[in-house]
Amino acid sequence: DIFAERLKFLLKSNNITQKKLAKDLYLSQSVINEYCKGKKTPSLFVFRMICEYFDESADFLLGLKCL
Repeated sequence: DIFAERLKFLLKSNNITQKKLAKDLYLSQSVINEYCKGKKTPSLFVFRMICEYFDESADFLLGLKCL
């Protein structure tokens, strides 16, 4: 799952834990973990929050733009 891979990349490259991201976005850590494992896909609202949080484009997170 490209979204999961890109999310994990952003977390690692920004030195942010799943726990911190969950807290900052008012989500549970288990939901973030499921996103990272590709078991769950975020709603459009949450997807947008993740894009804004990392100041990254939707194209990047969807795999339409290269690393």
